[in-house]
Amino acid sequence: MEYALPPGTLAQINPVVASAGDDTEHGGNSAVRVSAINSLIEERPMSVQAFLYVVAVILIALAALPLRTRGVSLALLGAACAVLAYAWPVITG
Repeated sequence: MEYALPPGTLAQINPVVASAGDDTEHGGNSAVRVSAINSLIEERPMSVQAFLYVVAVILIALAALPLRTRGVSLALLGAACAVLAYAWPVITG
């Protein structure tokens, strides 16, 4: 059975997954299909830039709440984190 997938899908990225086909048609090769898909899934730790963006969003969201922060501007701190995250590739170059 040939699968007709649109361009840019998993079938064009990894032909092993597309050729794995149906279990009944190829004698139950679900282990091949699962191992091929698992080889595509790669867990990577969050980058520093992404972490800084998350911190910036949290600080800006907290700044919108009526919290007393005693002289610390959460909005400015969040903006500083966002600028640092934006410039991170240049800084670490």
